[in-house]
Amino acid sequence: MARDDTRSTAVLAYAPLMADSTHSGLTAFLVTQLREGMTVVDIGANQGELTAVAAACVGTSGRVLAYEPSPATAQTLRERLGDAPQVEIRQCALAGRAGTSAFYVDPSKSTSSTLYLDAIGPTRKEIRVRVETLDAEASQLPPVDLIKIDAQGAEGRILEAARRLLKRDKPLLIFELWPHGLRAAGTDGTRLLNDLAGLGYHFHPLNAKGRVGHDGKIRALLAGELRSAALNVVAHPRRWPSREWREVRPPEPCVLPRTHRVLCHAWIAAASSAALSV
Repeated sequence: MARDDTRSTAVLAYAPLMADSTHSGLTAFLVTQLREGMTVVDIGANQGELTAVAAACVGTSGRVLAYEPSPATAQTLRERLGDAPQVEIRQCALAGRAGTSAFYVDPSKSTSSTLYLDAIGPTRKEIRVRVETLDAEASQLPPVDLIKIDAQGAEGRILEAARRLLKRDKPLLIFELWPHGLRAAGTDGTRLLNDLAGLGYHFHPLNAKGRVGHDGKIRALLAGELRSAALNVVAHPRRWPSREWREVRPPEPCVLPRTHRVLCHAWIAAASSAALSV
């Protein structure tokens, strides 16, 4: 226990918790899940708060690939983390196909930037950025342990073009499920989850304390019955794929690596005490 407390203290001293509750939950979750030597892909790295957490967790024997398309924000990343040998900053967007694209940035808020015009407010400027796909990048990557995506609606497109990597490595996924942003990108939350379920993933919402729970909140979000406009979702692999994400049930026994098995506890406990029907 003392070793874990020391490790957490060191990580949080290196990358302090943000006041924003979403990032607080992600920070706490990363600290519990990442280990030295792991490989992390941070898509939508922004100014690097979570990139720094991941870098501290995986150490110099690990690797963190940080994708950030905005030139100004990517420069901030370089200034902050350019000296960390385990961090590689890639100045490009990820989406469903490679090329170049318009990219919309809110000058007043670095976290509000997107490939999709309808996913951003009226205060914006347009730039051109390079776009890649995760599958095209996969040949340059070692086996990936965790992928975090916060791409303002591009999550579905990114994962559609990551199927080979997901099949190859079965990484743990953390992504923002924002129905409005997904629709702006021409997809939707149910399609995204169904595609991942077909690859053997099942799902948990992540709360502001970094804890995973039952999928009822995901169902409520997609039905428009949740106050929040978005949720952070943890997706992790199980043995058998499902045709639809709503059919996914917790694996028994858990098939996760030992370091990730804590994820199944909340799911199994909730499943035994609550109906899973819509």
